[in-house]
Amino acid sequence: MAGSRERRLAACRQEVALNRRLAPDVYLDVVDIVGSDGAPCEHGVLMRRLPDDIRLATLVTAGADVRAQVRRVAELLAALHARSPRSARIDRAGLPESLRGLWEENLGVLAGYAGPVLDAPTLQRIRHRAHRYLIGRAALLAHRIRSGSIVNGHGDLLAEDIFCLPDRPRILDCLEFDDALRYGDVLADVGFLAMDLERLGAPGEAAAFLDDYRQASGTDHPVSLAHLYIAYRALVRVKIACLHHCGADAAAGRADLICLECWAPPEVTVARIGRRHAAGRDASDADTTVYRHLASRAGEWPSATRLDTSRPLPDTLANAAEAVSDVHLC
Repeated sequence: MAGSRERRLAACRQEVALNRRLAPDVYLDVVDIVGSDGAPCEHGVLMRRLPDDIRLATLVTAGADVRAQVRRVAELLAALHARSPRSARIDRAGLPESLRGLWEENLGVLAGYAGPVLDAPTLQRIRHRAHRYLIGRAALLAHRIRSGSIVNGHGDLLAEDIFCLPDRPRILDCLEFDDALRYGDVLADVGFLAMDLERLGAPGEAAAFLDDYRQASGTDHPVSLAHLYIAYRALVRVKIACLHHCGADAAAGRADLICLECWAPPEVTVARIGRRHAAGRDASDADTTVYRHLASRAGEWPSATRLDTSRPLPDTLANAAEAVSDVHLC
């Protein structure tokens, strides 16, 4: 539907605009994907490809010295927060009731995993301590709002999405689909990466990152407040892990990826296209000229299992079933 395509176009533009705040030379443009009639039928985001081996997560896991890169990330994040617009709508994310709502939303999901996956008494202690902290910090949270600490941030600051290029890091993949998920205390962003660095086995780097941000932003905060946001981000990660563990991959937008390449020799493919066109029952407008053009540009796909579709259909199906036989679901 045209309306749906227009919404996707707006979503692509939003993704580019937001991510250009921290990676302007990676999010290159919004492109039109045209159909056989030459009219746009879909839209996409054109991005610069960055090497996997310079991901911050990869470097940390390998034991590389990332001190300079992490400090630069803190500087870039502080600059983003400093120029972020403030508003009453954004400020609401810093209210005690808003924070309690976030904790309750995630704890409510985790309650369903108490027993077989998670320890129920531990969940109760988490709920009690989080609520007790928030009840006793109303004045602090009000001060954070007055001081402009509630911003339109990144929302999903993972080491996996930070690329350490020689000139400066590029920070990708902010939460663009829901503005409210980016709104929060600056420590919501800072705590996210600190939590992730701890998870990757670099607690010293996580602590240093908190200090880096304090120096870069010229602001201060109670250590306990940073710990609250680190704990909250860890709670969200636990929720995602539970969803994956119990096979609810669809509810999390993730799944096991099995690559199957349907392939046939060129002469077989050309003959099939010709027969379908001659019979007038081909749903595609692509003819043999289009096939030859696309085939000439197709690269290797080493991660895929090639299925030779020139063989009898039962053989092809058996090969496909064998390729996915190692996938185990809960």
